[in-house]
Amino acid sequence: MMITLNVNSLENAEIFWQELGLEDEVALNEAVVHEAQTVSICVSYVDDILDKVTALGLKVSNPVALVDGRYLFSFIAPEGDTILVIGQWINEPYSSEKRQAYFEALRDFTVVSPDKKLSALTTGAIVLFGRVTCPWTRAFVQELTAFDLKNAYYVDTENTDLVAKLQAMRKEYDVVTVPTLIKIKDDGAFEKFDKKTQALSDFLNA
Repeated sequence: MMITLNVNSLENAEIFWQELGLEDEVALNEAVVHEAQTVSICVSYVDDILDKVTALGLKVSNPVALVDGRYLFSFIAPEGDTILVIGQWINEPYSSEKRQAYFEALRDFTVVSPDKKLSALTTGAIVLFGRVTCPWTRAFVQELTAFDLKNAYYVDTENTDLVAKLQAMRKEYDVVTVPTLIKIKDDGAFEKFDKKTQALSDFLNA
């Protein structure tokens, strides 16, 4: 839901909120008399906004955990408003609890060794390349728990630098970064999931 802020300088405020990427979340109203407000904004992930306000040198709090698993941090905007930002925190500190939750979410995945040819898997199989120490992989794995996956495999990329066969597998399947999700096609070829052009549900259910 869009919030409304009263500001002294509409032009400066527009530049600031565009820089944060939140111009679609905040409606600005130029006012002769400005009184500081406290407002909250819900976003998918807080990381990018936290990095930007920190880089701008604004007064900012550390993220704190909420009971629903999301995080909250606050900052003081240039005109003195207190902004509360709520969302998932990808770069939250790694812990044994995060590790446990990660592998619990992967309980229906079959682990694939670097020796295996993925083309030997049945048509429609999905293969996730990732590692538990990658915060983006941990977040993506939680997204996958929303789907009933029956033919799912997992390649642990944690020791890529040390395992030549894993390096070769990643090169063969064009796994530059993790997480990478691929689907085995009829002819043994594969299709990579691209979140910029596809919905995850469409990719998995196609």
